[in-house]
Amino acid sequence: SAQAPEERYRFALKRIAEHTEVWGLVQEEQSLWAVGTDAEGRDFFPIWPHPLFAEACARDEWAGFVPQQVDLEDFVEELVPALERDGQDVSLFSTPESLGHTVDTFEFFRDLEAELAQYE
Repeated sequence: SAQAPEERYRFALKRIAEHTEVWGLVQEEQSLWAVGTDAEGRDFFPIWPHPLFAEACARDEWAGFVPQQVDLEDFVEELVPALERDGQDVSLFSTPESLGHTVDTFEFFRDLEAELAQYE
């Protein structure tokens, strides 16, 4: 079923909090993370709650990229600050047909913290 990006966002937050991992796409030879650009020209860092969803998007500009797991703690402590510094948004749960729900990195972090609080 083709859920709206906001619905996929909520679902993905829950799954990420549950499994304490996120998935990105990486170009192994250059250890290069996949990044995208939205319609407004803003860069975003795409993440997924599961490797199969990431793999489905490994085509076109991300052809040859493979899913890469990131432990949630590493993501929050290392990647989130780097993304904030670079002014990159986070895009959660893109599909081959549509971009994910793109939010400011801080907003994503806040939503994630709220979600994680339910598992403590």
